[in-house]
Amino acid sequence: MQCSGPAFANTAGGTLLVGEERLANLVSDRIRPRIAPEIEMLPWRRTQALALDVPPSPSRPHHLVREGPTGGVYVRVARPIAPQTPS
Repeated sequence: MQCSGPAFANTAGGTLLVGEERLANLVSDRIRPRIAPEIEMLPWRRTQALALDVPPSPSRPHHLVREGPTGGVYVRVARPIAPQTPS
């Protein structure tokens, strides 16, 4: 899931359904530049899930802090999400 936020922001955006646990920390602490997705609670089967709507970003590329700006940039190509190779 950590790769999905930057991958969505670096391409056409998208909506990611996730559980509630640790979401705020994953988004705000682990992605640079920071992204601010819209978050909405939705009914999902017999429970609730958070919909994380990540719009395309003008501040691309976003990267995972732990992997750095060289190795931590991901883009949404198809399934699975692919690391972005430096040009």
